[in-house]
Amino acid sequence: MIKKSIEILRQQRVFVVYGILRFISLLAGFVINVIIINQLSVENYGIFSMIFVFVGLIATFTYTWSGSSILYFSAIDEKKHSNIANTLFIRNTLSVLSIVLLYVTYLLFSKEIIGFIGYNKSISSVFVLVFFMMIEDLVINYLIYRNRRILSTIVTLSNRGILILLLLLFRFELSDILNYYIVSNAINVLFLFNLRREDLKPTKIDRKHARRVLNFSFWQLLGFSGVYLINFGDTAIIKVFLGNNNVAYYNAAYRIFFSIEAFSIIVISFFAANLSKLLAEKSFESVKEFFYRERYYLLVIIFLGHLVLFILSKSIIVLLYGNDYINSIHVFQVLLIASFIRYVSVFYTLYYNISGNYKTLQRINIFRAFINISLDIVLVLIFGLIGPAIATVLALIVSLALSYYICEKRIKNADFSYTVRWTKSVLLFFYQESFYD
Repeated sequence: MIKKSIEILRQQRVFVVYGILRFISLLAGFVINVIIINQLSVENYGIFSMIFVFVGLIATFTYTWSGSSILYFSAIDEKKHSNIANTLFIRNTLSVLSIVLLYVTYLLFSKEIIGFIGYNKSISSVFVLVFFMMIEDLVINYLIYRNRRILSTIVTLSNRGILILLLLLFRFELSDILNYYIVSNAINVLFLFNLRREDLKPTKIDRKHARRVLNFSFWQLLGFSGVYLINFGDTAIIKVFLGNNNVAYYNAAYRIFFSIEAFSIIVISFFAANLSKLLAEKSFESVKEFFYRERYYLLVIIFLGHLVLFILSKSIIVLLYGNDYINSIHVFQVLLIASFIRYVSVFYTLYYNISGNYKTLQRINIFRAFINISLDIVLVLIFGLIGPAIATVLALIVSLALSYYICEKRIKNADFSYTVRWTKSVLLFFYQESFYD
């Protein structure tokens, strides 16, 4: 399977380059964080982390939930209207209305928001940054749809490259960083020239298509809300109970964990092309062979890699961040356990996607978010700073157990059809109740 995957990737050089550029982009994001940590005090890095918890919140409820509609519905739109203007118009309208509504909300509660973050200045410029990020999301999804994947990665690499240069060439304090982010992301506007003119203005609004996109987007809003809580919930809980310094210690470790975890997506991408091809050819036994042979070999290698990182965890933290972040070591060690569990789970994610069960995956993510936040509150009071990290591990174990129960029997029986259904399950209950907002 590995040899076959390599051969397919040789035939799909664009995909290989795209994956490499995505990895470089991920690495650039990590480098940015390391530069900022080494320049700011522990307290100020904690405040910086809280500001970007707020940025993540705005992004989640403005554009991320409707952005992927460009990928899923543009083909239908273009087939019917010879352009994708309706899809872009609906997505952009939702995004602009959302950002205006959230800005008004911020103005009404700005004192409380700033007080919670612990910053003594206005952060209204965050909305300018999110606006440029919204443009980046639009351009990237549009370029991917138009099969210009390489250019789509260059968009992100460009603004991250500019940000790294600004951080390296000029001395900065906390108050400067947000401005640097805005300046670097402003380059996204230039990439708008890659959008075709006929795709920018619909001649007539297709109401049926609009309802379809809205239904999809609201579903995505639930999924992305769960992702937001998973990625930023720990930080908010630590802020409430332990203060900004501990936010800094936790987030320093979490950023390394996030980078290691994000690499698992590249693992999925590596095998997805070949597995999808085998499924199209109905070579179910070959797919089954991957899950019951190559998967185990890969997990052994991944385990050994995590073991090395665990042994070297103290040296890694001190090398990257200095002695001020010694308190991050135990958090990083616990999160490495979470990272390995995530790599075990990622093979089930691969199964969900290739068999069309992505809705089931999102329901599990919602349930995982609920478990994670609930345990955060309890365990931070018992274990302090490592409590939320333990909560992350336990939530991943629960989601892994659910995926094992759902997927393993079907993989064993070579069942890759869209058959997983949730009837009276607790996950569907949490989805229907829209438990987390």
